[in-house]
Amino acid sequence: MATDAPEIEACRIAIVEATKQLQKLMLGPVDYLMSFSVTVIVEFDMASLVLIPGRSTFEEIAKADGKLSEPQIHVRLGHVLPASAHTVEAMLKNPGSEELNETGFNAAFKTPRRGVKRAPADEPV
Repeated sequence: MATDAPEIEACRIAIVEATKQLQKLMLGPVDYLMSFSVTVIVEFDMASLVLIPGRSTFEEIAKADGKLSEPQIHVRLGHVLPASAHTVEAMLKNPGSEELNETGFNAAFKTPRRGVKRAPADEPV
């Protein structure tokens, strides 16, 4: 029976991953992005790193965190959160758009710059 344990664990992990994917599909893009933003804040305990009252620089947050570099903090807080916060705005402005310059990032930063390129259909994401 001990030889079955790795197979059972592999099945359990596969089921957990499949339910995560199902949750993403059921949430839809807006709710998923909002939950992703909260996950970033919680997972990296970023709320506790911001000096209150007042403001903290990315450098101060990176020093307080000690695990993530300043550029990583900048991407997570400086790009991901504002972009996800403006996703609904972009979706309302450009219903059904799949253009890479009509995203929450573009709305947040008022830029026509194209976002991340899509991977070819035959390339894993």
